[in-house]
Formats: sequence, C-alpha cells, structure tokens
Amino acid sequence: MKIYAITLFFSLFFINIQAQNAVLYDSKNTSMIDDQLSKVTVDFNGNVWFGTSGFGLVKYDGGKFENYGQSHSTIGTSINLLFTDSKGCVWLNFTRPYSQLLFYDGLNWKEINGEENGISASSIAEDNFGNIYVGGYNQLLRFDGKNWQEIKLPFKNINVTSIDIDGKGNIAIAYENGVLVRENNQWRKITEENSELRLSTVKALKYIDNKIFIGYGGGHGDGGFSILDNDKWTHFNKSNSSIPDHMVKDIEIDSEGIIWMATNNGLIKMKNENVESVFIREGMFKNTTFDIAIGQDKIWVTTNFGLIEIEK
Repeated sequence: MKIYAITLFFSLFFINIQAQNAVLYDSKNTSMIDDQLSKVTVDFNGNVWFGTSGFGLVKYDGGKFENYGQSHSTIGTSINLLFTDSKGCVWLNFTRPYSQLLFYDGLNWKEINGEENGISASSIAEDNFGNIYVGGYNQLLRFDGKNWQEIKLPFKNINVTSIDIDGKGNIAIAYENGVLVRENNQWRKITEENSELRLSTVKALKYIDNKIFIGYGGGHGDGGFSILDNDKWTHFNKSNSSIPDHMVKDIEIDSEGIIWMATNNGLIKMKNENVESVFIREGMFKNTTFDIAIGQDKIWVTTNFGLIEIEK
C-alpha cells in the first residue's frame, strides 16, 4: 500500500506521482468562474466538459475555457450528470432552475422532453449495443437511439445513484438501501441483511472483469468499497487497509487496467488489488474529489478546489 502526498502550486504548475505529471486548473489561473465542480466527461475530440455547483457547464478544449452557463441559455446552473456515449454524444442533466436532460451531437443540444422520460436523471450508462440507460427516482429507462423504454423496477422508493451494464447485458444499480442486479430479466436485491454488503448507502458501482466494484457513501468503520465476485466478497476500508476515505463517489478504469476512485479525501488508485492513496493537497479536508473521466492519455478529476489533469 503506497500513499502519495502531492503538493500543488496555485498556478498552472505540476503534481508528480512517480513520473506522472498533473496540473490544477482553477479560478485563480484560468477563466473558470467557479472552483466547486461536480461531474466531468471527455468527448471524442478531447474536449473536457465539467459541471459547476452554481454556474452551469464549462468546456475546456485544451487551450481555453468556455462557460456555457453564460453563453447557452438552455443549460441550467447545477450539473448532476455528464456522460459521453459510444457515438460521441455528450449527455447532460441539470437540476436548477428546473430539471432537464439533454444531449449534444457535436453541433446542437437537444432537450429530452419530460413526456419522453418523465424523470430527473441522476445516473447514466451504456451497454455494448449502444443502448443508453438513465436512472432517476423510481425509474430506469433504456434509449435505443429512437425510442425510450421503461425497465420495471422491483419496488418503489428507489433513487438510482449509479448504473452499470456488463458484457452480457446484466444491469447493476446502486440506490440508498443497497444494490439491485438484473440477470435473465429477474431482479436480485443485495442488502446488509442478506449479504456481506457493508453499508446500505451505495454511491458508485462498476462491472470490472465480471466483478462488481461497490463504493459506499461513508461510514466510520466499514465504508470504502467492496468487490463482489459471484458470491465472494472482498472489502477495503480504513479499518483493514490504508485507503484514504470511507466515501467512494465514482469508480473508473483506464486503458491500462488501473482503477481510479474519487473519495472525500483524495483518490484511490488500484491495480491487481494493490491500492495506492493519492492526496492532491496537504492538510485535513483539503482533498475532496467528486468525479473522474478517463481520456485518451489523461485522467480528469473534479474537486471542490478546481479541475485536476493527471497524465497516465
């Protein structure tokens, strides 16, 4: 278990993690108007799209930052979902001043009308066939490029916080009381009561190598993340390992098979079950990260103090 403490200089400067360089972009050294960021994605042209807490969408093309909250009136101020699909479209949902799902085809933004989906989208994923899955409160929808279809959930009061689909078309969703897995059109409920799930609040999940990685929403002893491999559970938390924090908000995997996780106290970097903690800044409560996007040769991380670019 390796722990890296990284010093950031508040100009366009560097982080160094064993030959990996990184840069902090914030309102002090760029034209960004907010450092409190939310979601992030990278499109096929290498543009980085990220949301702010109160000023809408920002696009970074490698040279300049464009604040869409000022120039595009159709996009609201609080971004809670960003995703690039296999066709190169960028999906977005904002929640203020009202909730709206949109996608960008490279030329125009198209609004997905409420009558078409009926949800405030909070999570999104894509299967191997190009179908888009959108989850929200009490609803899970599939979009085949033309039509929306509702996938019936097994019970009410489900707020979908994360979705993923494996190569076989199995669906896993995280919600506030555990995990639901849909296999062969049947839902299976995974809870603290019927499994080794450590906490009922699940923030993130992802299928990796036919296993489900499950990130928890906090906890004082049993948070962190778990790996479910068929019926075998493996747990990583601050009680049994040196992960930096119990709250895991996002889980991504890069082209080299390295798994990256965003936490309330830096990043978790994992390869072959070897875990490293990546601290961005020195000091308590200085390393809150929210979301991760994997680019062609860079890792992008949103924080409450700006945007981090890490070279692979």
